[in-house]
Amino acid sequence: MFKHFRVYWPTCVLLLLASVASATTIVLPTDDQLIRKSPVIVEGVVISSAPVLRGAGIWTETKLAVDRTLKGDAAGEITIREVGGQIDDRITKVFGSPVYQAGERVMAFLTPTTRGDYQTIDLFVGKFSEERAANGRRFLVRDDNAGDVLLLDASLQPIETKNVQRDATAFESYVTDRVAGHDGMKDYGVANPVLERDVTTSSINNRVIRPQFTLIQEGTVYRWSAFDNGGNAKWYSNGTQPGYSGGGVNEIQTAMNAWNSYAAAKINYTYSGTTTTTGGLSGPNGVNEILFNDPKGEISGSFNPSTGGIVGEGGFNGVSGSMNWTGPFTADATHTSQTYHAFIITEGNLTIQDGVSPNAGLSSNTLAEIVAHEFGHTLGFGHSTDSTALMYPSVTGLGPSLRSDDQVAARWLYPSGVAVPPPPPATTPAAPTGLVVTPSGSNANLQWNDNATNETGYRVYLASGSGAFSRLSPDLAAGSRAATVSSLAAGTYRFYVTAFNSAGESAQSNTASATIATSVSASFVVSPSAGVAGVTAFICTDTSTGATSWSWNFGDGGTSTLQNPAHVYNAPGTYTIQLTANGQSFASHVVSVSSGIASDFTFSPSNPTTQTNINFSDRSSGNITSWFWNFGDGTSSTSPSPVKRYTSGGNYSVTLTVSTSTGQQSAISHTVSVTTATPAAPPVSAAFAISPSTAAVRANVAFTDQSTGSPTSWQWSFGDGSTSNAQNPTHVYTIQGSFGVSLTVSNATSSSTASHVVTILPPTAYRSLVPAAAQTNGVGGSVWRTELTLFNGGTEPASGQFTFIPGGGAPVLTRSLFLGVNQSITYANALNDLFGLSNGAGAIAIEASSATTTPAIRITSRTFTTGSVGTYGQSVPNVSSDDLTSTLLLTGLESDANFRTNIGLVNRTALPVNAGLTLYDANGNVVATTSVTVPENNFQQSSLGSFFPAVNGRTFAALSMRVDSATPNAVSAYGSVIDNRTQDPVYVQAIPAPKGSELTVPAIGRAPGVNGTFWRSDVTLFNPGLTTMNVALRYLAAGQDNRGAASHNVTIAPSRTVVIADVAQSLGISSGTGALQVSWTTASGPIVTSRTYITADNGGTYGQSIDPVTTFGNDSFVPGLRSDSSFRSNVGFVNGGDTQLTVTATLLSDTGAVLGTTQIGLSPRSQVQYAAGALFPAANTPRFGTLTLLAHCDGPSNLFAYGSIVDNASGDPVFFGGR
Repeated sequence: MFKHFRVYWPTCVLLLLASVASATTIVLPTDDQLIRKSPVIVEGVVISSAPVLRGAGIWTETKLAVDRTLKGDAAGEITIREVGGQIDDRITKVFGSPVYQAGERVMAFLTPTTRGDYQTIDLFVGKFSEERAANGRRFLVRDDNAGDVLLLDASLQPIETKNVQRDATAFESYVTDRVAGHDGMKDYGVANPVLERDVTTSSINNRVIRPQFTLIQEGTVYRWSAFDNGGNAKWYSNGTQPGYSGGGVNEIQTAMNAWNSYAAAKINYTYSGTTTTTGGLSGPNGVNEILFNDPKGEISGSFNPSTGGIVGEGGFNGVSGSMNWTGPFTADATHTSQTYHAFIITEGNLTIQDGVSPNAGLSSNTLAEIVAHEFGHTLGFGHSTDSTALMYPSVTGLGPSLRSDDQVAARWLYPSGVAVPPPPPATTPAAPTGLVVTPSGSNANLQWNDNATNETGYRVYLASGSGAFSRLSPDLAAGSRAATVSSLAAGTYRFYVTAFNSAGESAQSNTASATIATSVSASFVVSPSAGVAGVTAFICTDTSTGATSWSWNFGDGGTSTLQNPAHVYNAPGTYTIQLTANGQSFASHVVSVSSGIASDFTFSPSNPTTQTNINFSDRSSGNITSWFWNFGDGTSSTSPSPVKRYTSGGNYSVTLTVSTSTGQQSAISHTVSVTTATPAAPPVSAAFAISPSTAAVRANVAFTDQSTGSPTSWQWSFGDGSTSNAQNPTHVYTIQGSFGVSLTVSNATSSSTASHVVTILPPTAYRSLVPAAAQTNGVGGSVWRTELTLFNGGTEPASGQFTFIPGGGAPVLTRSLFLGVNQSITYANALNDLFGLSNGAGAIAIEASSATTTPAIRITSRTFTTGSVGTYGQSVPNVSSDDLTSTLLLTGLESDANFRTNIGLVNRTALPVNAGLTLYDANGNVVATTSVTVPENNFQQSSLGSFFPAVNGRTFAALSMRVDSATPNAVSAYGSVIDNRTQDPVYVQAIPAPKGSELTVPAIGRAPGVNGTFWRSDVTLFNPGLTTMNVALRYLAAGQDNRGAASHNVTIAPSRTVVIADVAQSLGISSGTGALQVSWTTASGPIVTSRTYITADNGGTYGQSIDPVTTFGNDSFVPGLRSDSSFRSNVGFVNGGDTQLTVTATLLSDTGAVLGTTQIGLSPRSQVQYAAGALFPAANTPRFGTLTLLAHCDGPSNLFAYGSIVDNASGDPVFFGGR
């Protein structure tokens, strides 16, 4: 497991014209050149970015979910890899790569590699991040200061970096136009927009500015300790650099001598000849290498002076350990004579790009100066702000030799013991004066007097109204006397300016104010949101406030200045329509345009039998991207031309539904008549499955027969001396070890044997988590508390502890736990009863162990409030650490006038965990992203708007969320959706994407209840994948054999959320109860939530969430049931298989006493529900304490049981799923 990681900027040289270069110098390509030279251009959301080991090398691997391809054919989830990163104490340090952050949306200019992944074109130059301005305008941002480079113009003169960013919609249109061969409109540049991420709080304690010559960019000291005792670092070269005398070796030796010849520092690089090794930056091998002509292809492309590219890439690979090292003198404010924790460099590397030669404009002297600069980085030095220094980020033309600033750094990091006076301290620059601010639309123009002669640059500070000042980024260049701050929202702003250098920051200038007038607010609606190329007219209706002029950009080169224009697209695609109102306010919508489609298919033979394969052939027309076949017998396929064999004769209605990438659909049906053939008796072939294949001592292991050929007898040998002749037995192993299990099946004509191994492990501790518990006040004067019930279903007593995981830095609390066999215990007010808390909220972790077995503890919890009549609450299911994968998903969230949502996060580990949160609306659009650090042993819950301010003031009837954690098995997430009218909550647990091919919602309905109420069920489905998902829904009527139940298809586009209100009615059920089967054919299925509820007089609702079931078993326990004056209970059973089940149901008291036992027959694919008192008459006697339901079946593992407790006063139900 990775303990930590860090991603570094590279040290590289990029040139468009190559007569001048530096260690990090770019002749900045124009946007048009960047578009032309990039094979692939995409937009998408970063899923993750972390260092990984590939062979011996460390790479930073970024997973990108592509949702729009502007050039090339990349789609879905792609991988971008760049050399570099840190894993534990191993490091590959390079300077200048693009930095991708989980959750951010980017536009990336890429090139595919022979590895099957991608690299970013021209390092950070090819990566843009999507940001929002203060006035809501969307930008694609690239920070040209962030690459630690000097930018040159086409004449090879330094560029004074300007903060000019790209309006996202206009830049996307320009890229699309250029890729299509059109001229495009270059009207997307905006200078100095105030972005949300630019504002950082300023205080007196953070106004000291770090010197730019940092020696090591991130403040850590790296050095070669071998020099301290007279040792050296031997360098070897591989290959030659064509065009240079000596193949480039002469330039290498000249560059080394620049450092070695400085006697006041102990630096000893030696050139030791050639090598055949090619480790390089991507393959650490303990050899310091100069790789000429890039033999490993570590640098993308080849150097060409007419198109630009990377000249060289250098850094160090191995860090073998660490040491304490004391600086010999104070070099500047950051590098003093204190003791540092220094890392030891053991290996350096330098790669020269293929194509670099004198003919490409790089003379011998220039190459030597570049290499000397690169060697400075391999020694541990950063960049200098002294324009004459070798380590200045531009080739000075003074040659490969150390100047004053280089020498100071060399003496400080590698002291020789010779006393040399330290440099005089720098002085703080003089403060600017005469600041004047003039408003212009949504911009503010600043001018001031430059009074300093030694500044590194200037900083602008801004405050809104009477609020605190914040610093804007990036900083301005030295000598600046003016700046424009753009994209400000309406209001009054105050500004001041400071100068800074390595000594610190000057006093502030005078404060000047400007008022931005009430701004125009652009908005519009477009109808429809999807259509057909050359046919559909998209009608844009202006809804702006204060607008007097309109400028429309339709994303395909088309424009308009009408207030309410219409537009027809001639080609399929995804287009962004942007409205600019009065030249200063912006709004945009995305529309999808497809080609028309028509479904059709044929099949052969036309008269099939039950022994015939039927070939179905798609004959649909149009730009089809997905196919869904419903064969009329409960089976389906997503293949364009599938092959199918029916097992029973009959007439089958076969339906093909075809879809486009934009969600357009067309369906057609044909009847296939199948006759029954007389089958030949096949020989039996033994096969079986074991669940689980690895189990603990004394755990139930289920063996399921999967043999073919109609066997009539079964003989099992379990490897421990035990046998069985049941078809689907269960067995309990009493000792650990590996056991060979064999099954012999036979019929009248043949027999067959199959064998597998089952592994039995020693018992393990039980660990679980209830993610939310409360003893606190809520909205509207409500008081919330948690009732917690535990039941020991094992064969031995269990002991352990409860742990309270608090929020807000409160202490972790513990209490001991003991449960006897079949004993249950209930804490009616858990936080107060267990931990003595009168107020608080958090999570409760439960850990327990038994002498020789893993405890079989089952948990239910209910968090509730007391209303005017009775209680209203929600069930909070417990989760294990195995449920907490790196990616968790939520759906069924809502934020509007009727419902609000809270989000909770719990980290039960001993280390903080970073998590990226992505919120999607019903149409699959990313509403917002955020990054959260969950401290160790921490609980936190806040409103949805606290995590995602973008939802505030907006209406979202359906939302879904993705949680990406940097550490697996650590973070639990949940949502609580609360009806604003009744305050009734519904709890939704975040889960991984379901595997397999189906799940079951155990209870849905559309039926009258007591006191004139009427119950109905809503189901929400979210597609978290990158491709369209076809889902089949089947209503499983209560008490019936539902193997032939009708199937209803739902198509869900990527990232979209579908809400099926009153699902029973939508499936054609006017009244009834049952279960809902959801099936799919993709690798993973949809995220599903359901809610069964009644409507109150005020239009609000009371109900319960019912979690879907993905796995069934032979045993199911439901503790926490009630039968007293306040509550009644219902119990239900679901058969998830295609064979009849006989269920033995037992009801226990809290002491473990049996109150009743009965048997229930369950038809295939059926559900039944009873009042607990009807099934167990003893439950009709009011009693103290809670009840536990035990349900068991022999044979296939297809049983699920559940319970529901109902408040007799309020009628509010709470669902408890069996475990």
